Amino acid sequence: MNADDVDPSTLGSYDLLILGSGIYAKKLGRPIVQLMKKATKIPPKVACFQTYANLEWYPDVYDKTIGRVLKTHNATIISQFSCYGENIGMSYEQQQQLWSSYTPEIAKAREDHYKVTKGRPNAGDLENAKAFGKSLI
Repeated sequence: MNADDVDPSTLGSYDLLILGSGIYAKKLGRPIVQLMKKATKIPPKVACFQTYANLEWYPDVYDKTIGRVLKTHNATIISQFSCYGENIGMSYEQQQQLWSSYTPEIAKAREDHYKVTKGRPNAGDLENAKAFGKSLI
């Protein structure tokens, strides 16, 4: 379900809560953050997944963003999954313009990384996500 469509008061009725978000400037999407802030009860086990277009994965992004809420409810992140996601919020041309303000080394690293994230998540990423979901069962 989309986080905006979830009644926060129902979260405590589950055995496991699975949260998913794209990562935007090292932060979770606003709908997930708002949902968690409004939750009256959270199950003790939480699993998370994320897509990101950054040069690196931020495995602590959930802890940094909603960790206080999780602690308040005695909830623990038991597992995480991540994969690349193409930055569809900026056109390739806009990204190139941004990269032009970087040093040549960093601009090249960004260009190379763009090629890796283009079209992601892809079929392989989705298969890995399915395997992650099955591992939670």
